[in-house]
Amino acid sequence: MRNIKNSTFPENILEEIRINKVSEKKIEYSELTVDQVKGLRYAVSQMKDRDSMILLCRYEDKMTYKEIGERFSISGERVQQLVAKGLRKLRHPMRYSYIVWGYDAYNQMLAEKRRQVARLKKEEIEKSGTDILQTDLAALQLSIRTWNILNRIGIHTIGELISVLKEGQEALRVRMGRRCFSEMLCSLEELGIFCESDFAKENNEC
Repeated sequence: MRNIKNSTFPENILEEIRINKVSEKKIEYSELTVDQVKGLRYAVSQMKDRDSMILLCRYEDKMTYKEIGERFSISGERVQQLVAKGLRKLRHPMRYSYIVWGYDAYNQMLAEKRRQVARLKKEEIEKSGTDILQTDLAALQLSIRTWNILNRIGIHTIGELISVLKEGQEALRVRMGRRCFSEMLCSLEELGIFCESDFAKENNEC
């Protein structure tokens, strides 16, 4: 790209990501809304702390690879590799969608999609005549990573999962990790059989 010192954030990082080449929705780099900038910062924040900090040092603070390397005690060549890696991650649909649509707008879109999927999943389970608590975790359509973690713990049905959550969420959160735990909760809420706030209230009243 042009000299980093003469570039403007966030145009510079958007040009490097080449969002308008990977996304169907086109945006004007120089006219991002507040929500789109919020989406960009969120997408960057989902990386490892050091990787996200290096990207912001490069494009927002306009530091050279050498300057960044000195700050993080790594070589300029390694900084360049990490910047390239970070840009590749931002080209993933799950990340650049927050940028092109905006953080709040995209979350609203996701919420509506989850509600639609939830209605379908619940109808399918009810039509099968199977007690929803005895339903296999596959009905939650979790990621492979999250499904594997729950199975290793010994949780195989929705009922077993609910029982563990009622006993206490923190232990399960630690074993699963923040992201996998959050994914699992969202899937349960979509089916309308679990509300984190309700269980939190019950636990506080005990």
